[in-house]
Amino acid sequence: MRFYWLRQIPRLPKPAQGPRQNPNSPHQSHRGDSMAVLDKPNHRGSAEVTNLDLGGDKPETWEDQWKCFKMTFYHTLTIQTPMCLAVYIYIEYVDLPCDWNSMPRWYSAVLQIFGCFVIEDTWEYFTHRLLHHKTLYPYLHKVHHNFQAPFSIQATYVSHAETVIIGTGFFFGMLAFCHHLFLLWLWVVARVAQNTHVHSGYDVPWDPLRLVPFAATARYHDFHHLNGQGNYASIFTWWDELFGTDKEYENYNARGRQKEMKEDDN
Repeated sequence: MRFYWLRQIPRLPKPAQGPRQNPNSPHQSHRGDSMAVLDKPNHRGSAEVTNLDLGGDKPETWEDQWKCFKMTFYHTLTIQTPMCLAVYIYIEYVDLPCDWNSMPRWYSAVLQIFGCFVIEDTWEYFTHRLLHHKTLYPYLHKVHHNFQAPFSIQATYVSHAETVIIGTGFFFGMLAFCHHLFLLWLWVVARVAQNTHVHSGYDVPWDPLRLVPFAATARYHDFHHLNGQGNYASIFTWWDELFGTDKEYENYNARGRQKEMKEDDN
């Protein structure tokens, strides 16, 4: 890694040393995620991969994905590109380090990215919950709930206002912890991958998030789309647990376990 960094970074023009992806929105989704390979209309699921589809909604069609893509492209041009330019200006203004000697050790990088997640999760929980208020929901957040069964690119299917409001949380983490270009890049990749994953609609046995305490999974967020409320956090579950906004999800799981026990008895 050191060889690659020292060899490649000097070759890049200064603007190219900034983030090459749109980091600003928690709803930004790229098809490079492992789930995206499986995310084809009407062809979801396998022997090892469970398509959640908790709501019993019809599988997404190519028309659905095209509709989401058009909105994503529109947001990219009108909102995310200006925000990326703002990130570039920030990098120039603070003269963000990009040399190898000042790069943080791996354990420090992990802790700082974790800090970014904690900050954004806190921001997203309270703003997301606020957007579900009856006076705001029809105008700001309803569009994101047009699909009961989420799929990866649907993570970007949001209103302009929501893109800005919830997406602001990304910058709080960036300002607090990303004091090196590598950390900024890492934060972009980590957030995009996490958000794509949680909207993927797949419950897989090799999901690494199962090993992370309090991590929100695709199943956890799918219930939010099914139920229309509760499970407001999409990164960690502790705010939902603290404020009791996961009670309906727990009851849903309890009913599922009881149903399985009855089927086993029969």
